[in-house]
Amino acid sequence: MNSTLPPPTGPMITALIVDDERPARARIRQLLLAHRTVVVIGEAGSVDQAVAAIGEHRPDVIFLDIQMKPKSGFELLAELPHSGAPIHVIFVTAFDEYAIRAFEENALDYLTKPVRAERLSRSIDRLSRLLAKPEEAPLPERSSEQLTPLAPLDIVLLKDGRLTRTVQAGSILAVEAKGHMSMLRLADGQAFEVHHTISAWAKRLPAELFVRVSRGLLINRSVVTTIEAVDRNRSQVFLDGCRTPLMLSRLETSRLRRSL
Repeated sequence: MNSTLPPPTGPMITALIVDDERPARARIRQLLLAHRTVVVIGEAGSVDQAVAAIGEHRPDVIFLDIQMKPKSGFELLAELPHSGAPIHVIFVTAFDEYAIRAFEENALDYLTKPVRAERLSRSIDRLSRLLAKPEEAPLPERSSEQLTPLAPLDIVLLKDGRLTRTVQAGSILAVEAKGHMSMLRLADGQAFEVHHTISAWAKRLPAELFVRVSRGLLINRSVVTTIEAVDRNRSQVFLDGCRTPLMLSRLETSRLRRSL
């Protein structure tokens, strides 16, 4: 009796497993043994190790843990090469589902720990179809819960060119429209320009915190410290953590005051 296994079908996929816990890496590696089209080219226990492995092997996909020390998995995203074939990311996270709502546009898929074999199979199938026909890229799985508005403590992944950082939704002070983009003012005094419209932010940011005072401006009412009239038609609004006040029209100021 010939026990030789049939050759794998579909494109071969090279994978890198990145997690600072050895048992977690071993779990993914073991589950991937059932997928003969997947070749694990290496493991990394930190972001720095992952950067070196990516430079050496250029994998097709990275199974990336989010909660790692001293650098989180998100910090690896900024280190990914910007030329050549894209390197796909499948997040592996112990976060509750609510905490990954904001990530759906930044990864191929999301696996929650402990990773289940059938759920991993769907990710591999999605990746195989994407590599075979990039123009028909399948979207990440999104439940109705993942598309609900963010809570104040939910994590938001921000990408501005090569710079990537994470903030809690409630730490965003204000959002200003910049055409099809938007400028976020953050609690640490920085401003961040991202490829999302202000209308998208209005739907996603916590409704209990943010008020849309005009078509082009959202303000986190919980950080308003002072509203100071400049003249009959304009007021300055000072936000806790923001060095430069916002200049509001009389109508915008009225809308803000009513929300406080």
